[in-house]
Amino acid sequence: MERFIELDAEDKLLEDAVNKAFEMLYTNDKYLLVNDVSERAITHKFGTYLQILLGNKEELCKYDVDCEYNKNIDELKKTPNFQNGTYPDIIIHKRGSNDSNLIIMEFKKKTENNIEKDIQKIKDFIDLAGDYKYKYGFFVKLLDEYPDVKRITR
Repeated sequence: MERFIELDAEDKLLEDAVNKAFEMLYTNDKYLLVNDVSERAITHKFGTYLQILLGNKEELCKYDVDCEYNKNIDELKKTPNFQNGTYPDIIIHKRGSNDSNLIIMEFKKKTENNIEKDIQKIKDFIDLAGDYKYKYGFFVKLLDEYPDVKRITR
């Protein structure tokens, strides 16, 4: 299996699931990637594959995979740099709590180059002084043949 992301050793099952979801996306949905279909359509397919893979693992089935999730428990999801609200492309978390936020991912198609806001959003969501404290953050550039994935650190 291709290794697009690497996580800490204790999160090996999660790492395998994310890498397999990328593999499935690039195997099954190449049409979306090479024909300039909307980012939302692509991230939805990726999220669907990821939720299925997490659901097959006893240790991971308790987590939710959401696309463009805009709630912070029962309020609008905001950060210091996005006071009017924001919604990450993909998150792995437990709904209704900020105690188990695992991964935030922002995606851009190959034709889009304005990534600064996406990087800032990821930094806000992984900030240990912030509300969300996601364990991992990734920026994904969706190229034709493979995803170019960068881990964003605190």
